[in-house]
Amino acid sequence: MTSKINSALETIKAEKQRLTEQLQSVQNDIQTRASEIETLRNQPISLEDFREALKSWVDKKASEASSVRVPHQLIKGFRGSPGTSSLPWATFEPDVGDGMKYACFPYDVPFESCDMTSALCFLFPENVLDRLMTSFEETVGHRWGNEDLMPVAQRRERVHELEGEIDELAEQASQIKAELAELG
Repeated sequence: MTSKINSALETIKAEKQRLTEQLQSVQNDIQTRASEIETLRNQPISLEDFREALKSWVDKKASEASSVRVPHQLIKGFRGSPGTSSLPWATFEPDVGDGMKYACFPYDVPFESCDMTSALCFLFPENVLDRLMTSFEETVGHRWGNEDLMPVAQRRERVHELEGEIDELAEQASQIKAELAELG
């Protein structure tokens, strides 16, 4: 009887050891993938990838100003002036008046809720991007480097794959921990 108990205890001990080693292996695999993700995210980018990042930044800044709308007061009237819809046609003729400036930018009202960078990115996104990139290319383009590194688009795909693998491994680790808990 004691030999059966000892045998059962040895079996449980061996199973716990096997599960503990398996858990350690899974945790090492998770750490390896997390390290690869960190390495990919910490690598510098090429000038071409910088252009894409700059374009995203310009779009983001433009979106900060895209909620700007012509104030309701301009339609009805602003500070005692007639509303835009009440102005005569001659006001909008280029050689007669400056009604368009009044209609679109009286006292800079449309853009008072955002900074100048956002306003420029909203109004001239392609120009802002092209001029900034031209400046970078002329000043540091020839020595930027990093063309030998994985492009950002491929890095994103790899990170996505690694994150999926980490999720699967974390599930395995949870299952192993549950089995270990059952064994006591």
